[in-house]
Amino acid sequence: MAVFFRVKIRTTLIVMAMSFALFSPAQAATTTQKTSPVPKTSAPTESNTFGDWTVVCTPAKNTKTKVCEAAQTQMMDVNGGKKGRLLRLSIARREGNQFLMHALLPLGLHIPAGVAAKVDENAQQSMTLQRCTAIGCEAIWVMDDALMSQLKKSQSLKIGIKVETQTMIIPVSLKGLADAMDKIK
Repeated sequence: MAVFFRVKIRTTLIVMAMSFALFSPAQAATTTQKTSPVPKTSAPTESNTFGDWTVVCTPAKNTKTKVCEAAQTQMMDVNGGKKGRLLRLSIARREGNQFLMHALLPLGLHIPAGVAAKVDENAQQSMTLQRCTAIGCEAIWVMDDALMSQLKKSQSLKIGIKVETQTMIIPVSLKGLADAMDKIK
């Protein structure tokens, strides 16, 4: 039993150290932006690119409708010249007049600081931090039609997180978002 805990603690420390090393604020300046579709599933998908956003539609379970989302993934240079995911942002329509923005962020977040989103020069909004798993930390932002309309016309979106003791601001391209969101309505 003691060996299990020693291995588990060692593994946890290694994962945490790698997270801090891979996503240190000093490396934020070397981020690159790339559009990436939703992870592949066994169901047939339909994919279209609009500027820096990709719309992916998959058949809904037990219905003839499709579930669509607009997504963007930002990659960053990490040790050894490899690319690592900094942010995956997706937006999907919910029931009624609401949209859900889902952010997959790097491990190593300072959880009490939370996650914030800022559209243009408007007041920053808190995103709800959901959980952290082996692939990253998840935060969501529920938006109504009015906020989505504002976002589609906006010039900038910034996601703010705190890693270690440094605040990291991740600029998100809105190029093509309006067309992408029109596709998923």
